[in-house]
Amino acid sequence: MTRTAANDNRRNALPFGVLPRGLRREQAAAYIGVSPSKWDDLVADGIMPQPKLVGARVIWDLRN
Repeated sequence: MTRTAANDNRRNALPFGVLPRGLRREQAAAYIGVSPSKWDDLVADGIMPQPKLVGARVIWDLRN
């Protein structure tokens, strides 16, 4: 059996309508409707929270 993108997506996908708790930088910016560079400015200014390091990943926690 060969692996396809569809198979990978089904295996890694959350149930429909469920947001991941942790978002990458680009996802966090899109979540509030700004560009990643604007997101960086908001984080630097303390308007948006600092990220958390989870293993080797930098994420923003939706429940922060």
